[in-house]
Amino acid sequence: MKTIALLVGVLAATFSSQSQTMEPSPAPNPQYFPSGVFDTSTQSFNNRWYSGTLSALQEPSLFALRNDKSIQAYRFLWLPSFHRPISVRLTINADGTGAIVTRSVDSHAGLLTKPASDTGKLIQDATSVIDEVQVKEALAQLQRLTFWSMPTEEEQAVPQSDSAGRPVVRMVGLDGARWILEGLRGGEYHVVDRWSPHDNAYSQLCKYLFRLGKVEATLY
Repeated sequence: MKTIALLVGVLAATFSSQSQTMEPSPAPNPQYFPSGVFDTSTQSFNNRWYSGTLSALQEPSLFALRNDKSIQAYRFLWLPSFHRPISVRLTINADGTGAIVTRSVDSHAGLLTKPASDTGKLIQDATSVIDEVQVKEALAQLQRLTFWSMPTEEEQAVPQSDSAGRPVVRMVGLDGARWILEGLRGGEYHVVDRWSPHDNAYSQLCKYLFRLGKVEATLY
């Protein structure tokens, strides 16, 4: 009987340890973002672009997981113009440690015309564990950034006019990347979307997540 009890205890402890880093079950056709969260003039395009990339990366919807208030997770999605998209997702465990999931797909999502070799298949899918010190540093950077109160999109500058009084059309740059950072904690979801941010608290946090995920890429 003692042997059976010992075996049951070992199995229970093993299951408890594994359950901290179990992947959430992907839902079919998940809604990745709240309706209307992006600028109304581009929300359809951005929503399709970002959601399609996350689906190709086989990433779960953090927005769809908001009913589980025990989950705390953050995901940085890098969508460059001329390189392959990469996502790094940090899930914080109950014991203060974290799990990092890094994924990339062989599709140049930022390009209008994709090479025939792009299949949309995963070319990187790695999971690693980080310690409490690294988790605390990520949370400290989030706090300094005031992530939860940041606007989803940057405020647009007041349109300018030329010498004849005609409005100047502001073109979106093509040589850059979308930096999308999502957060989920206590049932609250938030997303921030930036275009090639300069060296600021936002870009520093995103780069830190890449370092935790051991991503070898030059962000721009």
